[in-house]
Amino acid sequence: SISIILDDNEKKKELDIPYHYDMEADEAVSRTIRRDDVYQNSGEGNLYVYSSLHYGDTYFGYMITTNYFAATENELYHMFINNISNMYESARKYNNQEDYISRLKDLSYYDPLTMLYNRLGFFNKAEIDFENAKKSNRETYIIFADMDRLKVINDTMGHKMGDEYIVDFANILSSSAGKGDIVMRFGGDEFVVFGMAASTDEVKDKINRVQEKIRTFNEKGKYSPYILGIRMGYTII
Repeated sequence: SISIILDDNEKKKELDIPYHYDMEADEAVSRTIRRDDVYQNSGEGNLYVYSSLHYGDTYFGYMITTNYFAATENELYHMFINNISNMYESARKYNNQEDYISRLKDLSYYDPLTMLYNRLGFFNKAEIDFENAKKSNRETYIIFADMDRLKVINDTMGHKMGDEYIVDFANILSSSAGKGDIVMRFGGDEFVVFGMAASTDEVKDKINRVQEKIRTFNEKGKYSPYILGIRMGYTII
């Protein structure tokens, strides 16, 4: 007989085994077995062949063949092992499909450095919010922000510090945005914020909040003798 063990850990536990294959009866049946059922046998002189179930670098468990002396030389036996491994790999991929799709979406919608929306993600989300604003007769706004001195930081302190310079401002901008606002890294040192606003004063308050956080940040002198400098503007749509 052949028993398939999915080996999540080394503890003895009850496992759901999808196949218990009887070579003599030539049929597959499902049952629940314990490891002890495989290891304990009243007979003597039994031969146990352990075959690894894997696909590439992914290990699923192992198969134990009892008293089947031609196992290692039988081509059908090896085909059987490969088919079981392929089955588990297909099941694993199917179970992880949603996770793969979510990761691909993150890669296509978000800037990998700042984790803000990139252009594709921004326009996809902003289009929906803009249509909703039109239906409810609400005004929307766009804030444009352009960083100063990024090239100087890159040239004098290195690109690693230049990346930190970008991330620091991205964190300030996103933490200053309101609930429902969409923040995007447009490219390089340019950023955009899109959202709904009740008035022009509300938009100005958002800009002032960003500038105040920048002043507080510059007091720490992280990029001394330079400071984090931003030029900002807005428009009401």
